[in-house]
Amino acid sequence: VIVQGELVITVDHAIVSPANEAVRFILTDTQDVLLQNIQPPNDQICANQPGQACNLGKKPFVVVGGKLVIQALPPSCPTWTKVQGTVLKKPVKDPDDFRLFRELPQECPVRGIHFIEEEFNNGIGKWKGRRGGAAYHDGEALRVTNRKLEWQGPWLDATRLRPEKCLLPDEEYLFSV
Repeated sequence: VIVQGELVITVDHAIVSPANEAVRFILTDTQDVLLQNIQPPNDQICANQPGQACNLGKKPFVVVGGKLVIQALPPSCPTWTKVQGTVLKKPVKDPDDFRLFRELPQECPVRGIHFIEEEFNNGIGKWKGRRGGAAYHDGEALRVTNRKLEWQGPWLDATRLRPEKCLLPDEEYLFSV
């Protein structure tokens, strides 16, 4: 798909679901797509490329000299992304209770399934207040006082845990507090 001009996609269903799919792009090409013979005002966009053609790859979706407007959610729908749709009544203790639990990689200095785990039963561990915030344990939870700005909350330096060896790209992880 190469958009030169304006492509507007509007979905006006009250409920967004696969059952009322409005638009589907199926990109099937197996050969590289070349952008060439471009008209002004973008006629110089590929001037420095071989044959004055830009190789866009096998299945491009490119907006060249135009705009793409997608209104895929009805105005009544809030626009946010849920971090995880599963809400458990008790803290997760058994990996079988959650489908995304995996053992951390062998290279990771932390063993098991928890990259960072702290219950604050015996103090605040290695947590601190950030930049002037004072962290303490009140018997029930980690608390931070002396905050002047919203970002001065709890802070943990995880570099000693070697996150580059533990958290892999393109994987999903559960963040639970």
